[in-house]
Amino acid sequence: MNNSCDGFIVKVSDFGLAKIRQKTNRQMIKLSEQQSIVGTLQWTAPKLLKLERSSNASDIYSLAIILWELATRSVPYDQLDEKTIGWSICAGNRLKIPNYVPSDVASIISNAWNQDPTKRSTCLQIIADIKKAMAFNTNNIKTE
Repeated sequence: MNNSCDGFIVKVSDFGLAKIRQKTNRQMIKLSEQQSIVGTLQWTAPKLLKLERSSNASDIYSLAIILWELATRSVPYDQLDEKTIGWSICAGNRLKIPNYVPSDVASIISNAWNQDPTKRSTCLQIIADIKKAMAFNTNNIKTE
């Protein structure tokens, strides 16, 4: 997806198996002697952790985590070990969205990481929701 707005270009792509600059134990989860999950665990959709096929909805889930990072300026699941992260994601637990995140942005994130992949927003819905949030709520742009 590539969308241009006011001179900025936003590009969203799959990065799950991108080259990793620093090797960490969060790159691979060993489920058993025969099965492992490779990728960037914090951004991995529940469906993939259950060894199901990837879909556009899996990428939308990952995008939701990125949006959460941007909104909170935090690292997802920073204080948890990889097994707890995997269990938490599969159980439907999501990162806390702080109260300072505007409600329309929080809604975009929540809709994009819905536990049910069929209920997640599409890229086009997310773009429309972001444009709507920017057009009607200029107070959503915060600086420190």
